[in-house]
Amino acid sequence: MIIGYKVEYAWWKYPHDKLAISKKYAKTHKKATEIFNDILSGHYYCARIVPIEKKVKVMK
Repeated sequence: MIIGYKVEYAWWKYPHDKLAISKKYAKTHKKATEIFNDILSGHYYCARIVPIEKKVKVMK
């Protein structure tokens, strides 16, 4: 069961001159897609949407 989405994106961190990874969270796929498109329209290198799943116990 998917309970939300995580948008991870990479960007160049000044003045440290290294790549940094940041995350934003959204409840719906539509909101995650909006965040994703905003990130890629900026000067970020890459981004991805990762579903957050709730573990469901299976009774045997």
